[in-house]
Amino acid sequence: MVDFGDLSLAAESFYNGADEAGGFISGGVFFPNDYNSLWGVWQDFALSNRTTSEISAADLASANFLPYQYETRAGGAFAGENFVVAFVSGTLRLELPTERREPRSMAVTNVLYAWAAMTYGDSFSKQFTAADEDYFRLRIRGLDAAEATLGEVEVWLADFRAADAGEHFILDEWLEVDLTTLGSGVHSLEFTMDSSDVGDWGMNTPAYFAMDAFVAIPEPRLAAAALGLAALAGSMAFRRRRKA
Repeated sequence: MVDFGDLSLAAESFYNGADEAGGFISGGVFFPNDYNSLWGVWQDFALSNRTTSEISAADLASANFLPYQYETRAGGAFAGENFVVAFVSGTLRLELPTERREPRSMAVTNVLYAWAAMTYGDSFSKQFTAADEDYFRLRIRGLDAAEATLGEVEVWLADFRAADAGEHFILDEWLEVDLTTLGSGVHSLEFTMDSSDVGDWGMNTPAYFAMDAFVAIPEPRLAAAALGLAALAGSMAFRRRRKA
C-alpha cells in the first residue's frame, strides 16, 4: 500500500512543489508535480496532512474557498496522516513501476475547496442542484505499454441526477475504489475529470480530488517469477547447509 507514510511533513502542512523538484516518490511510485514559480501555482500532485474539514465563517461569507485546496471534506487522510491532492489540468498520468502493474484499490474523496464550490457556489462555480441534474466525476483509466486502454473506472464525486432526492450527494467521506477491473499489465493510470458545470473555458468545478491508500501488486507472471527465484534461492541455501 502507498499511504505516503514514508514522506515527512510538518504537522498541519502541505508540499506543493514550490522547490520545483518536479514530484516526489512514495512506495516506489513517482508522483509528478508541475509548479509554476512565476504565478505560484501548481498542478498534478501535492502532499498534505491538513485535517481541517470546515470553511471558516469569514471565508464562507466571501465564498473564498481556494485556501482549502489542501484539505479534504472528510478531515485528513484515509490511512495514517498523509495523503495526496491531485489537481487535474486536462489529463493527469501516473506511471507505475514494474512491481505495481496490477492496481487493486485506492481511496478517493473530495478536496474541501471543490466540495465547498459545489455546495455553496462561488465566483467561478455554480451551486449544484437537482434541477440542473449536476454531477462531478473522476475517470481512472488503466493503460498498457502501448498506451491502449485496458479498462476504466468511474468515481462519482457528486451526483444530483437521480429522480430520488435521497440519492443526491456531494462526497464528504473517503471512498474505497475497486481497481481490479483494470486488470494486470497496467503501465500507467490516467485521471480525467468532468462536470455538468461548464463554461466557455471548460469545466468550472475545481478539478481536484484527494487520494490515499493506493494498493497495487506485481502482475501474476512477475509475481510467479519472483516466487520461483525465492524458492530456488531457498533450496540452494538448504543444500549448502546440508553439505556443510
